[in-house]
Amino acid sequence: MELTKQQVIDKILSFNYAQLAEWIKARLHGNDKYFPVYLGHEPNLSEFLSDAFHHIKDEKFRDNFLEILGDLTNQLRRFSRTQIEESKEYINELLFLCGNIKQFDNKASIMEIAVSGEFKGIKIGESDLHAKLLTTLASHKIAGTCNFWIDQLMDNSNKRYANPAFYAIKDYPDKLFEHISVFIDKYKGEAELVLGIMSLLNEYGKKEVFNRFKSIEAKLSIEQKEAVNEAFNKANYEAVYKLDAKPEQADIEPEYKVDAPQVQYVGMPSVTYEEAASKKTAAAVDIDIKVDLPALEADFHKLKDALEDAEESDPKLEKELEKIEDSMDELNLESEKKELVKPFKKVGRFLEKLGDKKSNFNKVLKGTKKGIELAQKVGKTYNKFAQWLALPQVPIESFQG
Repeated sequence: MELTKQQVIDKILSFNYAQLAEWIKARLHGNDKYFPVYLGHEPNLSEFLSDAFHHIKDEKFRDNFLEILGDLTNQLRRFSRTQIEESKEYINELLFLCGNIKQFDNKASIMEIAVSGEFKGIKIGESDLHAKLLTTLASHKIAGTCNFWIDQLMDNSNKRYANPAFYAIKDYPDKLFEHISVFIDKYKGEAELVLGIMSLLNEYGKKEVFNRFKSIEAKLSIEQKEAVNEAFNKANYEAVYKLDAKPEQADIEPEYKVDAPQVQYVGMPSVTYEEAASKKTAAAVDIDIKVDLPALEADFHKLKDALEDAEESDPKLEKELEKIEDSMDELNLESEKKELVKPFKKVGRFLEKLGDKKSNFNKVLKGTKKGIELAQKVGKTYNKFAQWLALPQVPIESFQG
């Protein structure tokens, strides 16, 4: 029989410390005797644990949960290379969980492992465990590690190390722009470069980001400048660099070029040329499925967290957020246009309620500055899809505080 949300919470809160530790570890191994694990039907095994931590506000439960995460990550330092290889799926889930809980406080242990390089070359999916470890570390701000991250950015043994390094160094823009040409080379033409530039624009604003790219113009090759211009265009900004027009070619390049599979998103499928060609109509309204769909999903997840952490709460709001997130989790880059309509209708109706100044949802939103900013980002991306899918637009100004 399917349990209600409250029954699940009550069951978890009934665990003593040893039972909680046993449950967390078993869940990460894909063997949960309390709550079913549907392998292949959820983003990862640790998502349920992350949701439990964020939804259950009981102080003792949270303290115990964090202490157990600390113990589990400490144990990783004693793993042999053979144990790491044999337990790599479990380690991957544990790292994902630690990266999704901002209160996780045993960063020293995973930084020690990262510096040792013990996880390098341990294949997991399209990447390796060291890249997964870096992604976890980059989600937590750790002071005094800028040189370590520059080393990861420059490491040519696996280009996937560069993406988390970019986000870790982002708070040090002078250092970042000294080495950003390396990031451009590794991700030119790929979603990571677009998303990286979008994050800089969101953090520092258009004027500063444009000026910083202009300041390094002389150091960049024509190819690098073209990659930067393309990324800015995909982020809906004008090109930074004025380049001479290319001579016309006899053979026209396809509008969508297919490169290596995407890096940052777990389980994201690569896009074939046939699929990309079928999405040309999206280009007419500045939609890039590879970039905009993952960006919307990521921003919506952050918005959900911000609203759930707001001072005011509304059970109906939390329930609706869960439903929408579940609906969006079913989408991927292979989803056909008609499959997007129903989930986006739900998003649109939710955003209308969120922007309605008479609604309880709007009262919750106004209690969190971060939530207002994220609602505006989600609304902007939703409107791009809405134009393509012939759905109603939502007024972005309705999310003003």
